Amino acid sequence: MSTQLVKDQIKAFLKTETPEVLCIRGNWGTGKTYNWQTTVKALRKDPKAVALKEYAYVSLFGVSSITQIKAGILQNTVVRDKIGDLITSETVSEVVSRGEKGLKTSILKVFSLGGSGIFDAALSALSLLSTNQIICFDDLERKGAGISAGDILGFMSYLKEERRCKVVLLLNDEALKGADKDQFTSYLEKVVDINLRFAPTPAESAKIAMDGVAGADALKAMVSERSVKLGIDNVRVIRKIFRLVALIEPMLKDYQHGVLKSVVSSIVLFGWCHFQPELSPSTEYVKQKGLWETAAERQKKKEDPVAEKWSQLLRSYGYGHTDEFDLVLMQGVADGYFEQDKIDAHAAALHKREQASEARRELDVAWDKFHYSFRDSQDEVLGTMYDAFMKNAEFHNLGAVTALIDLFRELEGRERADKMFERFVETHEGIPGAFDTSSMLRFGHEIPEDMKERIVELNAGEAPKLTVDELFLKLERDGFHSKVADRLAEVPVDEYVRVLTSYVGEDLAKIRRGLTADLNVINPNEASIRIMERAGEALTIIAKESGFNARRARGWRLIQRLEGPKVEQEEEEGVAAVAAERAPKPARPAPAKPAAKRKPRGKAAE
Repeated sequence: MSTQLVKDQIKAFLKTETPEVLCIRGNWGTGKTYNWQTTVKALRKDPKAVALKEYAYVSLFGVSSITQIKAGILQNTVVRDKIGDLITSETVSEVVSRGEKGLKTSILKVFSLGGSGIFDAALSALSLLSTNQIICFDDLERKGAGISAGDILGFMSYLKEERRCKVVLLLNDEALKGADKDQFTSYLEKVVDINLRFAPTPAESAKIAMDGVAGADALKAMVSERSVKLGIDNVRVIRKIFRLVALIEPMLKDYQHGVLKSVVSSIVLFGWCHFQPELSPSTEYVKQKGLWETAAERQKKKEDPVAEKWSQLLRSYGYGHTDEFDLVLMQGVADGYFEQDKIDAHAAALHKREQASEARRELDVAWDKFHYSFRDSQDEVLGTMYDAFMKNAEFHNLGAVTALIDLFRELEGRERADKMFERFVETHEGIPGAFDTSSMLRFGHEIPEDMKERIVELNAGEAPKLTVDELFLKLERDGFHSKVADRLAEVPVDEYVRVLTSYVGEDLAKIRRGLTADLNVINPNEASIRIMERAGEALTIIAKESGFNARRARGWRLIQRLEGPKVEQEEEEGVAAVAAERAPKPARPAPAKPAAKRKPRGKAAE
């Protein structure tokens, strides 16, 4: 039942003097107590909304006897317009000073006489005066061992039937165990008149959690949005997470706003895993979330329904993989604090990425004005593009500047186009791969002829000092880096054989992904062609060692590439034919009855 529906039931309950027992059940931390207290406190000034004149809130946490419960009622009883206020001697005296002042005062004097028997007798006498009032009992599931759930429910029945009280019970019934659970289930229908399940939506829980908490509204909104995305409905957990977010926010004041958003998103996830491990993916599962997954790893997750469930949740949440910064944040969540030096060590890189993202967004907006509007003038559009690029040239790649140069030269000449290229060179000189043209050629981009010579000069620097093995291992990540690809293209075939037979597991999988990355590219560059040819020759040599290795090697599809497309097609057709032969033959269908003749319609009939 949603928050509003429960509030409506509470209002109806408070409005009458009819003795009743209202039970509100809900999971730990969902805000049952908060919802009850805020609702009744908001109505306390209106006698028509709260019919009875006295109220007591009693926590059953650690209580082990009916005597303690009676004492709790007496100590916490206040008049109606003090509901929700802090219990003080003044609030108690207001109750004592009513019509039965003399009787209550005389009985209270007995407390000072000492002795447990006298104390119990005094409480019993006073409890007779607890009539026609609202009494709220909380935390039944956390009562002491000396009293049973049946005893408490029986006493509640007594308060309703004999003392004409309206009784409220707040509890997490799922936390009851053994005999207490059995007794609660058995007594429920006999004692409770109104039985409500409090199950707020994640959005309602986030609203409750942020209500009255100190902090910036923007920060609250971020935490709320991310909590709702994960489906967190525990108010206490959301507040604990918000405390961590509020703790780290000042540490990120010198970084891009996107850094804070990214950190908040991670902390909400890690906080959920830490504070509610029974309902969330484990921290270890999230920690092992990698950037790349092999086909075998993906298949293993699909076969594990729990892993697949968490994988889909993280994907929908927008969590890609766990990096070094995430590990620092995870540790901070576990420790309850963060260290500025560790935050700075990783936030700077994220800050740079956020700057690059913002720069790309700004240029994309300028391009949108070109593609999707006929209103803005040429001067306005090109001016916006020029300013966006020149301000953030360091964050753009060769493809971005080339597209701008083509447009500017076509529409207004060379002056600003050449300035943009010089600005690009100035901000990228010395950065590995910054002037690599292989990716551009792959996607059909052309570089103006007068700039090609300059780019060749910029690319003529010293080749990276990598071993042969490092070249193979880096190819997947730096495959578009011409210096890595060019060097690997010159490595002899016997070195390919050595490397392919030396590595196993994920390392070999990484090498395979790098060597086969261009298999489906229509026009691969020369370096890629040479790499695939040499890899194919090496696999041919390995295939000759045994029929088993031949089957393995041909799975890379590089041998078939050497043999030609016809051989590869024939091989695929052969595999399909074998599979078809092995497949169970379908039952022969019964002969179809001849269709009834129908008179043709329309033009066909003519």
